[in-house]
Amino acid sequence: AGCAATRPAVPADVVARFAPTGRLRASINLGNPVLARRDGAGAPASGVSVDLAAALGERLGVPVEMLVVDSAARSVEAVKAGRADIGFFAIDPLRGDGIRFSAPYLLIEGAYLVREASPLRDNAEVDRAGVRVMVGRGSAYDLHLSRALNERKPPEKHRGALLERLHHTCAPMRARVRIRGRCD
Repeated sequence: AGCAATRPAVPADVVARFAPTGRLRASINLGNPVLARRDGAGAPASGVSVDLAAALGERLGVPVEMLVVDSAARSVEAVKAGRADIGFFAIDPLRGDGIRFSAPYLLIEGAYLVREASPLRDNAEVDRAGVRVMVGRGSAYDLHLSRALNERKPPEKHRGALLERLHHTCAPMRARVRIRGRCD
C-alpha cells in the first residue's frame, strides 16, 4: 500500500490574515490577457490569476470570491480599499503604498510594437523628442514609462483597444507585453 502525502494545516492566524471575511476575495484583472481573460460575454474569468486564486483558497481551506475588474489600476484600488484580499498586478513603487507584494509568480517582458515602416528599430531610439508612445492608462507600462522616458512628454494614455488606435492614428508605436517563459 502506498502512502499519501498530506500537507500540514495552515495556521488559523494565517488564514485570518489572507481571508478575514472567511472567504478569499481575489481581484482579477482582465486588463492584461496574459493574467486573465473572458472567453465571451458572461463567461467566467480564466487564466493564471484565476488559477492561482483558486489554488490559494484551496490551500487556505476557504471559498474564493472573484472580483473581476477591467484594469490593473482598478485591481490595485480594490485591494487598497479592502474590497479584495489579494490581487494580481505588476510590482510598481506607485502601487505599493498600503499593499505588500509577493515574489514574482510570472515574468512579463515589455516590448514596443511599431509599424513596419517605422524608422525605430531599437528601444534606445524611443526616448527622444518627437516620438509618440501609446499605453493603457494605469497599466504597469504607463507607470514605468511615465517615469523612465526623459526626452519627451509622457506616453499617451488610453483605455481599450490600443491596436485599433494605433491603426487609426499616426502614433508610430505602443508599449505592450511579450510573455517571457511559459506558465503551465
